[in-house]
Amino acid sequence: MGSTPPSPSRILDLVARGSHERSEDYYNNIANSWREVLNAESAALYLLADETGSFVLAGAAPTATAWQVPRSVRAGEPGLGERVLHEGVSLWAEKGPLGENLLAPLSVPGAGVVGLLHARRDRPFAEAERSVAAALSQSVGAGLNHARLLTKLAAALAAEKEQAKRTQAILQSLTIGIVTLDAHGRVREMNASARALLGIAEAERITTWERVASALGDAARSALTGSILSALNGMRRTAEFPGAEDAPCLVDAVPFSGGVILLIENLGPRLEQERELARVRRLAEIGQMTAAIAHELRNPLTSIRGAAQMMRHENSLARAREWAAVVEEEVDGLDHLCQQFLDFARPVEVALEPIDLNDLVERALRLDQPLFQRARVDVNFKAGRRKPTIQGDPVRLTQALRNLFRNAVEAMPDGGTLTIQTAKSGKGVRLSVRDTGTGMAEEQVASLFTPFYTTKPQGTGLGLCNVRKVVEAHGGTIRVRTKPGKGAEFQIVFAAKGAGA
Repeated sequence: MGSTPPSPSRILDLVARGSHERSEDYYNNIANSWREVLNAESAALYLLADETGSFVLAGAAPTATAWQVPRSVRAGEPGLGERVLHEGVSLWAEKGPLGENLLAPLSVPGAGVVGLLHARRDRPFAEAERSVAAALSQSVGAGLNHARLLTKLAAALAAEKEQAKRTQAILQSLTIGIVTLDAHGRVREMNASARALLGIAEAERITTWERVASALGDAARSALTGSILSALNGMRRTAEFPGAEDAPCLVDAVPFSGGVILLIENLGPRLEQERELARVRRLAEIGQMTAAIAHELRNPLTSIRGAAQMMRHENSLARAREWAAVVEEEVDGLDHLCQQFLDFARPVEVALEPIDLNDLVERALRLDQPLFQRARVDVNFKAGRRKPTIQGDPVRLTQALRNLFRNAVEAMPDGGTLTIQTAKSGKGVRLSVRDTGTGMAEEQVASLFTPFYTTKPQGTGLGLCNVRKVVEAHGGTIRVRTKPGKGAEFQIVFAAKGAGA
């Protein structure tokens, strides 16, 4: 080539444009400048592909010669670039079938080899040309790496911007209100739901919490401000408050680095759903109760009708009295049945007063003594050594105890032993009622306190349900321990008042 090669500064100027231009022509021009500087017949530029670790052909000059060189180069593979990449030499020149090949690695301190520049011509490259190539490759490598980093940074910023847009879209579409505040009370974010729940117009620009607070009523302002102050002191806090149009709202103030996140929920839909579920559940219970009433009334009414018919045709006064006794017994049963239904249907109201639990148990046992005698059940009462005093309603608790006694007797059809015990339980008082009856399986225990659930041929399934209602009305808990064939033990724990057991 007779013409004077262009100055190496031209290729450096091209590389410097890399922060603004990253097209195929740009890389072809770099390869062409490299070809002209070295008076080569063809040249190629390879760049590192981070995802594969290979060096991929980015530009060639003339472009028509691109097919003559490999599309990619990998370290350790035989062929173009093997010694440069595998052995780490700074410049490689070798005679090939199409002439001499010159390969310069584009090395960058701290980043390694980021690309390769290849040149080919018929005659060998002079030592001076090789020195220029070695020096130039370092500057080209630094420039291309800088452009490469700028491209990656721009891509990362674009991805972050896109992610922020997606996050903002999600934030604005949430039905829960979200407000973020910094440590100085400045509003950093407020989604559409938060604006609606707080009564802030969509078009209004909000920068400080004081502006939000000024639009709130006293109750809402107090609840929200108190929650924010707690969160700023590192304590998560929830509070209910009346939102816009007095909608019932719940705020959850969550501390985070440098501020507070307010999560605001409209409780209206949840409360409405709970009311609807309660209504449906109540309708189902009424349906079950109606069926249970019809079933339970039919048998005693049949007995009463039969006894009345016999009395009408009976001439003997003694026999008539026997039939009258049958009527009286069935009426008593109906009265007990009606009381169970009434107890289930209405809320439990208790009149609390100090009660000696031992005295209460003894009184209930005396009332049911005839029941125990008929059922051949022995009673063993283990009273606590010290008077176990609780706050309770004696009438309601007596009813609950008698229900437990009746349940235990029915579980011992062939007789057995009923053991009642009072004892101290932590800061409370425990009352246990244990029988030696048939016991229950786990699946039966799971449904034991469910209304109208019963395993007995005669029964409404309300006795234990009402017992639990009474216990819970006294702030107590009830649980059962049982195994098939091993009897059952009901344990009730009340808060103690005064001395323990």
